[in-house]
Amino acid sequence: MDAARVAAQAETAAAAKRAATAFEQQVHAADAELAERLGHHDLAVANAKAEALSNLQGVAAEAAQQLAAKVAGLQVSLDAATDAVRRTTAHG
Repeated sequence: MDAARVAAQAETAAAAKRAATAFEQQVHAADAELAERLGHHDLAVANAKAEALSNLQGVAAEAAQQLAAKVAGLQVSLDAATDAVRRTTAHG
């Protein structure tokens, strides 16, 4: 009986170790997949943010161009207005 009990405990311990190892492998695989997916999402968010900022600068440049015309009566090119917006946003 004792020998059978010892053998059963050894087999149970071995099975538990195999199960733990398999679980750890699954967790590591899931972590790697999530990290990759998060990386892709971070890149998508960064791209969307860059596009939004670019669009915002374009709108700001057009607004600056129109304000210069209405307030000062100056005809400012869109390139000059875009450059002014770019310099202002870079330096605050």
